[in-house]
Amino acid sequence: MLVVRKPFPPLPRSRPHASMRLTRLPLLTFALLAAVLTLTACSTKGGGAAGDFTPRVKDTLTVATAQIPDPGMWYGTFAHPTGGFEYALAQAFAKRFGLAKVKVVQVPFHELVRGHLGGADLALSDITITEERAEHLDFSTSYLAAPPAIVVRPGTEVPDVKAARDLHYAVQHDTTLREALEEQIEPTRKSLLFELQSEKLAAFEDGRVNAVLLDLPIALAYARESPRKFAVAAQLSSEANLGVALPSGSDNVEAVDTAIRALQAEGEIDRLGRRWLHANIEEGEATDIPVLRTEE
Repeated sequence: MLVVRKPFPPLPRSRPHASMRLTRLPLLTFALLAAVLTLTACSTKGGGAAGDFTPRVKDTLTVATAQIPDPGMWYGTFAHPTGGFEYALAQAFAKRFGLAKVKVVQVPFHELVRGHLGGADLALSDITITEERAEHLDFSTSYLAAPPAIVVRPGTEVPDVKAARDLHYAVQHDTTLREALEEQIEPTRKSLLFELQSEKLAAFEDGRVNAVLLDLPIALAYARESPRKFAVAAQLSSEANLGVALPSGSDNVEAVDTAIRALQAEGEIDRLGRRWLHANIEEGEATDIPVLRTEE
């Protein structure tokens, strides 16, 4: 950054006392040194944009999530994650906070949304921000829009709410998707309930059901990676957004919020969305998915 300094004012014509001449330079030098040290600290701490983040384990960002692999969000294993939108977001956080590594721990989704993070600093697990969950967690500002999407087999059309109601769904406990299914779609057939997302997807793949609800970013990732198995037929009208979950009362919320805003301003969130979710969620492909207008 180029700093333009105004010229110093001319020295007074009267000759200063000797003691003043001796002390003025050291005081000026001290002030300049303090300013340099302050600027240096700001430029090296968390990239200068993320505020103060205090990890539970020194030099390590510990992140809880419910499922790996989770197409679009997480790839690899818990011991060796290899990519995905949320994993890349965790890496970006660690870099901004000046932390050397990311450690990932597995915590069931129903425990995460009730505030049990397994000793992690934060959770990244496709968690929709809700008032009910905020009773047990602190949430960051949102990092991704995530309306519910109806996923079916390729060739199946869902042109209206009536067609959506006649589908047979698998749904997961303790999720906003279950609420959306029951309150917005009101299916005519009893849905199959599961604890894990992998279980509800297995029920879809083996034919026990012919539809599932997924958050739109996840749905698009599944459809892009397995187009012969999954198709996104429609999305529901919703203001649902994903956020970082932190332990209730965490001192790190402001630092995470600042990091997210900086990553958004830098275009990093959009870049990660295009790379790992294969779509721009805010524009383009997401708007091509029909929105079913339901009575809530």
